[in-house]
Amino acid sequence: MAPVDGSTDLSPPSKDPEMAAFEAALLRLSPNVMQAFKATGKGWQSRIDAALEDWLKTHSPA
Repeated sequence: MAPVDGSTDLSPPSKDPEMAAFEAALLRLSPNVMQAFKATGKGWQSRIDAALEDWLKTHSPA
């Protein structure tokens, strides 16, 4: 059953204050992007986030 607020994230809230600042999302990426980031080891998801943050500095998301 989905939470009352309509979201689909059923995972418990993070106890790590740093992770509490993030929002869970289902994201489809090409296999080559996934392989490249996963090959960098632990923290690959944070590096994807950093790459997207950097992209937003010079591009409009719309």
